Amino acid sequence: MATPRNTARTPQLIGAKPRSREYGFKYTSLRAIVDRGELPCIRIGRAMYLDRVDVKRWIEASKERG
Repeated sequence: MATPRNTARTPQLIGAKPRSREYGFKYTSLRAIVDRGELPCIRIGRAMYLDRVDVKRWIEASKERG
């Protein structure tokens, strides 16, 4: 029996501190962006997890056009 393929994207969740280092943000700046509601996150207890795709979208949307 064939296994059905899941076509949905699998979130690439990682903690906020490693994600901030990955993109060169200060952790406190990233928390402020999330706290303002500009970037979605998943909270489990006090831990905050971010999806790589969401961060990339936020970066693209935040770029200034000249």
